[in-house]
Amino acid sequence: MPKKIVRRSSLSDQATDILRESILSLEIEPGERLIVDNLAEKFNISRTPIREALRNLTVQGLISYNGIVYRVTRLTREDIIELYSVREALEVLAAAQAAEKATATQLRKLEQINGNYDLKLSQRKLIDLDMEFHQMIQEASRNTRLQAMLKTISEQILLVRRWLFQDQSRKSIEGDTINEHSAIVQSIADHEPEKAAELMKYHLTRGKQRLLTLLDVDKRFLSAVRD
Repeated sequence: MPKKIVRRSSLSDQATDILRESILSLEIEPGERLIVDNLAEKFNISRTPIREALRNLTVQGLISYNGIVYRVTRLTREDIIELYSVREALEVLAAAQAAEKATATQLRKLEQINGNYDLKLSQRKLIDLDMEFHQMIQEASRNTRLQAMLKTISEQILLVRRWLFQDQSRKSIEGDTINEHSAIVQSIADHEPEKAAELMKYHLTRGKQRLLTLLDVDKRFLSAVRD
């Protein structure tokens, strides 16, 4: 049997996945400086794949680079507004297309995810369920290009939400959110694309307002970083 060769691109992909998870899990926090040698030692990966991973995640928006230093991205208030404007355009379309194209299996899965919400769950679990809910709608749209475009935006928003809602007393998901989700699910089940689009737009607008309100109170995520 021929010896399997691990190509550099494979190592780069692995390094990218490991570093992405470390950022999204908050093991490496927003604003933290990323040093190639330290990351190579931490993850037991050579420096070249780490450099490639840093470049990959910079393109994807999870890392910022000023020409000298890499850091985990800290988004400004304006960044959040910009991200949500793009997210709204794409997810409103996804909801409308899901109402036209969702299979019975996808609809059952969407209803199951919505039924799993319990406000007694941890904030991390509620946020993850919310992401799964929206991803299921994107999948049900059967629009692969739309899904690819939303992936980068969704991960940046996920990072902000996980960071800001670490405090269990803060509510990332409220009763209103669950009700909004239920209405969206019903509109998709009823094959009403215009209504699904309208409800998704309202839901995302409310979500953006909740996030911006918290950002205005909690300056940690937006505070300037100094060496």
